[in-house]
Amino acid sequence: MVCPRCILAVEQLLDELNLEYKEVNLGSAQLQKPLSETDQTKLEARLKNLGFQLLRDPDQVLIEDVKAFLIQQIHHQEGPFTEKVSLLLQKRFHRDYGALSRVFSLTEGQTIEQFISGQRIEKVKELLSYQQYRIQEIADIVGYSSAAHLSSHFKKRTGQAPSQYNEKRLGIPPASDPAQ
Repeated sequence: MVCPRCILAVEQLLDELNLEYKEVNLGSAQLQKPLSETDQTKLEARLKNLGFQLLRDPDQVLIEDVKAFLIQQIHHQEGPFTEKVSLLLQKRFHRDYGALSRVFSLTEGQTIEQFISGQRIEKVKELLSYQQYRIQEIADIVGYSSAAHLSSHFKKRTGQAPSQYNEKRLGIPPASDPAQ
């Protein structure tokens, strides 16, 4: 689960299945009581239909929690990280960052830094879609050192400059060549 709508979808599903829960957060749900095998099978099938999966492996659960925490920090907090990500994760999960990083890489096929980078680019895309921020403002919001750094990173990840991305997304034709 990566957004508030995901949480709502899971809450509705749990309600439909009459499964009482204490809370549903990004990446997790805390039920009032253990699931019967029948309820677990039903829940797994319905979650799969929604594009989610029920996790049992402790490493997978940990990594989903890490991802949910990072998504929350990047997409739903004001401004960039206020301290090093490695320290934030160590404090939050009470695990050595090196060990957490190894499990993350093995489970996800990418490093924590690559995951963060991808999420930051998604946040940039979101802010570009609002059409109310200049690129320097977006760089400041997302935590890039400059507009040039953001633009270069964006182009490296998406294959296009932020302005090209927005023009394509909005269906604005490219400027015509005056020589033609």
